[in-house]
Amino acid sequence: MAYSVGERTREIGIRMALGAGSREVLKMVIGHAFLLISLGCANGLAGSFALTRSISSGLYGVTATDPATYLGISVLLIVVALIACAIPTIRAVRVDPTIALGYKARVNHAFLENIKQDGWSIAIRIDSCGCRVVRRSFDIRN
Repeated sequence: MAYSVGERTREIGIRMALGAGSREVLKMVIGHAFLLISLGCANGLAGSFALTRSISSGLYGVTATDPATYLGISVLLIVVALIACAIPTIRAVRVDPTIALGYKARVNHAFLENIKQDGWSIAIRIDSCGCRVVRRSFDIRN
């Protein structure tokens, strides 16, 4: 998850430069992580139920299909995965959008970042005062 958030730092910077708050960005990344975590948990539970006969000989004092064990381990893994996702996300949200976009704004220097995606064309001006949207347009032909 740390790698995934690191890859999305530029996107997070653009979203924050366009006005998204840190709560929205955090909710977006945690929502994506929760989807991956739930898929992994479902696959892990299905695999463990399928392998109960082969692991039952190695278990002592616990049945192979003990619901408390399955529930406890699942909750523990979900909590650890959410923490592992939240820490890099909080770090990425705290980054200044100018740094996330890969620029170092200097006094009397300004950079213009043009972004085109899904029919939208957005121009962001980055200077020593911060980021602001200069132009937004949508091409209906796409």
